[in-house]
Amino acid sequence: MTHNYRVGQRVSFEGQPCTIRYIGNVQGTGKEWLGVEWDNPSRGKHDGQGLFKCLSRSPTAGSFIRPTRKADPEQSFVEAVYHKYVTQSTTSTPAPSSVAADKQIVDELKVVLVDGLCINRAESGSSKVKDVCPKIVELDLSRNLFEGVEEIGMICVQLEKLKSLRLK
Repeated sequence: MTHNYRVGQRVSFEGQPCTIRYIGNVQGTGKEWLGVEWDNPSRGKHDGQGLFKCLSRSPTAGSFIRPTRKADPEQSFVEAVYHKYVTQSTTSTPAPSSVAADKQIVDELKVVLVDGLCINRAESGSSKVKDVCPKIVELDLSRNLFEGVEEIGMICVQLEKLKSLRLK
């Protein structure tokens, strides 16, 4: 089966983040499955059933799901800030004045709460964190899809005024 998943990848299904711990057959099914460990252990059904280990050690953090199941779309930190804090234009090509107004809204943000928004990277395209929202003092990146601290570091190092960071 062709899919783009890999072991260790952070993904979200129906707003619930998880980590892929296993990709392969499950005895008695004859099909390929994804073994996932949910961030919310009550979402799962088992502990990996010997095919993978849940790092949380919860007896109910794991589930098997089909690789054909559609994951929630991922986005960059910059994209998430714009999606959350800027009213989306109803036209496909926003007027230049609205682009400037949108930039001003984001530029003035001091407290940014983008928890649970499927963020997996700092930037996308040519938009740099430091150019988009340089005044952030408080930032919540909890419940996102970062696979390591590198991307979080890429965000924080550009926020010279950052005083508080939440990562649940």
